[in-house]
Amino acid sequence: MKNKLNINGIGDIVAGEYANIEISGIANMQGDIRADSIEVDGKVKAFGNVKADEIEINGHVTSEGKIEANFLDISGYFKGIDNASGEKLKVNGRIKSKNISFKDISLVGEMFVENNCEAEDFYAEGKINIKGLLSADNIEIILQRRSNITEIGGEKLSVRKEDKGIFSNLFFNSRYILIVEEIEADEIYLEYTKCKVVRGNNINIGEGCNIEKIEYKNKLEINEKSIVKENYKK
Repeated sequence: MKNKLNINGIGDIVAGEYANIEISGIANMQGDIRADSIEVDGKVKAFGNVKADEIEINGHVTSEGKIEANFLDISGYFKGIDNASGEKLKVNGRIKSKNISFKDISLVGEMFVENNCEAEDFYAEGKINIKGLLSADNIEIILQRRSNITEIGGEKLSVRKEDKGIFSNLFFNSRYILIVEEIEADEIYLEYTKCKVVRGNNINIGEGCNIEKIEYKNKLEINEKSIVKENYKK
């Protein structure tokens, strides 16, 4: 029978299999942990791998091992030295990890990835810093702050500025931009994006972009408020 564990003060969690783990204080996970659910409202440091059906982080978690969850819900801060993976990732705070791989990723906040981020559906509002490849079938990015991604690849990509209504153009400036080395997708729409190379079938360049080279197969539209130095039809 799996044990339930509740820590309200300061304590250690030994390696093993648990039903539910609830932490409202400060705790160290000393080995590999498997649980049905983990809820953190305090501060946790994990020294091994952690696997759970559901992990809810409302506090602060740092991990030296792999994190795997069917549903990883972060309203606080998570820092992983290794990889984070699973089915669904929801962030309303801040996440930092070596690699991130989930089928469904929804971010409202900040994401920092040392290597690659992989998903089927990727939605983000806020600040993104991915030093490797962002790969997903469907990618939607709402720019709120300056973001950097080395490479983007997928089927459908949309990058738009945050809609602030009538005052949008007054408050939106060069601090709010996506900087990318290379983009490749079937369907592409871009706003306020600076990129060296954009490749796709149907490409629509909205306002505020600075693109060095575009390679397209079917259709290309370029807003007069954007700069495209070169474009080629394949």
